[in-house]
Amino acid sequence: MVTYGLHITRSSSFYLHVFTDADWACSIDDHKSTGGYLILFGQTLVSWKSSKQRTIDRSSTKAKYKVLVDGTAEVIWLQYLSRDLQILFNPAPTILM
Repeated sequence: MVTYGLHITRSSSFYLHVFTDADWACSIDDHKSTGGYLILFGQTLVSWKSSKQRTIDRSSTKAKYKVLVDGTAEVIWLQYLSRDLQILFNPAPTILM
């Protein structure tokens, strides 16, 4: 019996939703922000990342921009992969911050 895997129901439409966020914290010892994204295919989580950023940001806007770029790059890669697997998405992906 198979209990592990990626379960995608036929009833859900093939939509990609990307959620990104960053937390910019400026402390005395550490000026690095924490950021991440998650990508949903319908209602199924297919990709996520959360990490402390490698560079020091001077504003919360720059920190949020960096995770937005990372999430966008990941969803573009997933679109290429889905095209190779002949899975077509209905609309363009929704990217939210």
